[in-house]
Amino acid sequence: MTSIDNYFGEFLDNEDNEQEQNSKPLQDMRSGVIFLIDCTPTMLGLHGSFDLNSSNTVDSSSVKSGFDLSLLCCQTFQQNKALHSPFDMTGLVLMRTNESSVEMKNIMVLQPLVETVKTDELEKRYGTIVNQPNITFPLHEALWVCQNQFITCSKTFGIKHIFLLTDDPDPVNKNANLKRRAIAKMADMKQYGIELEVIPIKQQNTKFDYELFYDELLEDELIYPDLDKSSYHPDPTERLDELLSRINSHELRRSRLARLPFHLGSSKNLTLGISVYCLVYPTRIPSPIWLSSSDNKIVLRGIKLDGRYICFDKDELTEAVRNIAPVGLHLLGFISQKFLKRYYYIRPAHFIYPDEKSIHGSRLWFTALLNRCLHRKLLAIAIYVQRKGQFPRLVALLPQAEQINDDDDDDDNDGANRTQTIPPGFHIIFLPYADDFRDIEIPTNEIANESQVDIAKAMIRKLMVPFTPGQIENPTLQRFYSLLEALALNRETQSEVVDHTLPKFGAIKRRASEEITAFKECFNLNNESIFKYGTPQHCPLMTLQWLNAKLSSLTVNT
Repeated sequence: MTSIDNYFGEFLDNEDNEQEQNSKPLQDMRSGVIFLIDCTPTMLGLHGSFDLNSSNTVDSSSVKSGFDLSLLCCQTFQQNKALHSPFDMTGLVLMRTNESSVEMKNIMVLQPLVETVKTDELEKRYGTIVNQPNITFPLHEALWVCQNQFITCSKTFGIKHIFLLTDDPDPVNKNANLKRRAIAKMADMKQYGIELEVIPIKQQNTKFDYELFYDELLEDELIYPDLDKSSYHPDPTERLDELLSRINSHELRRSRLARLPFHLGSSKNLTLGISVYCLVYPTRIPSPIWLSSSDNKIVLRGIKLDGRYICFDKDELTEAVRNIAPVGLHLLGFISQKFLKRYYYIRPAHFIYPDEKSIHGSRLWFTALLNRCLHRKLLAIAIYVQRKGQFPRLVALLPQAEQINDDDDDDDNDGANRTQTIPPGFHIIFLPYADDFRDIEIPTNEIANESQVDIAKAMIRKLMVPFTPGQIENPTLQRFYSLLEALALNRETQSEVVDHTLPKFGAIKRRASEEITAFKECFNLNNESIFKYGTPQHCPLMTLQWLNAKLSSLTVNT
């Protein structure tokens, strides 16, 4: 085998390991978040007092004002993003400062490294506008600055979000003109897909009244505007705790993996647009990237030909070697759902949904195909190529009907309590090849009688607890990201990681001690001796050969 064959083989060995490729962020999956902090005197702690009970996770020794709390939210948010979403972008904008940036008056676009900014330093460097009874602030200008940050950025964002942290429920001070301009700017931001969320910072003995200004500004955000708007206001304590919580794990991307064409025939005259999602997949430790010790650049790999190295990019090789089938989903036919067995599962499934933006009319044709498959209990067989350069896979499209949770106790809401629990669409089930099946010799054991089964059921019922896969974090990933953060920030110690996968023996004993004892007596487990491994045996002859430096004389005849 030549060196070129070896080099190509290294790229083709893991042809089925596409989960790491699916976890790589796409351009339309990148999110941009801007923290817009209102620097009023009360937020800086110059007047009034900050309510420390506004968050359950705040350390009173380090947080003295609402501005400190806002910066802590921004800092924690960026630390989380650095671990599980390094391609996302975060910005910080201050409004109502004496100093101004180039774009607008009394608005300062602060650069990164926000953890080094303190309240007293900010007040000395930028100052604050002193609150007076008739002073107004043009909030639409601050929103324009944030919008301009998204527009002028060279990156493409799939999610654009603004967190407004303030303690002033009426920044325009009942000025109708400024209020109208702020509402118009909010409507313009919605056209660009920018969302605004107001997080109030509580002051002692002061109520944050949304009705003064923000109810009308955020009216388009409400799902049912005719209902009580106060029910849609987020709890400030819960929302701050979410921003202040540290998560040392990988965040599963909920955005689409790809936009693909769905060809219903060989002539490709009838093609639908679909979006591909991955609902659940195991999170792995990121693959290492080799860097040069001299200049810290990525090490390139190549082959030596005629005294010089020829370097190839991985994308160049995959494009030349794996370009077998066009990208998309190609329908082959239909079979009954009874032919799909549970043991066909080889990797996490994908989920497809119609994409009306790519091809007009996709939703209508997709719905018709889904309804016929559900009615006749059929599944579709197709060829699936997610990205250019990937080998085609044989897949089954399993239809899934929509499920809606209805609240039948209240018939006056006209569907206000109707929530979708399961979306309609097709699950892409990756089918195994013939060589994926193995002949396994299953050992035959004695079948338990009815009394033994009843005793085992009683023990299991006592140990059953509500469980969802996402409620227990992977301790290996937790330790990895904690150590990675300590190395990146030059910390001597890493944050403590609690392993929630360890069994709670005290709770198990309290809940099912009698059932466990009965189970042991039924199967005679109390008298079973614990198997112990013997001590490893040393070979005295090999030790003697090593001491006499005669290991080289031990050869194997070939």
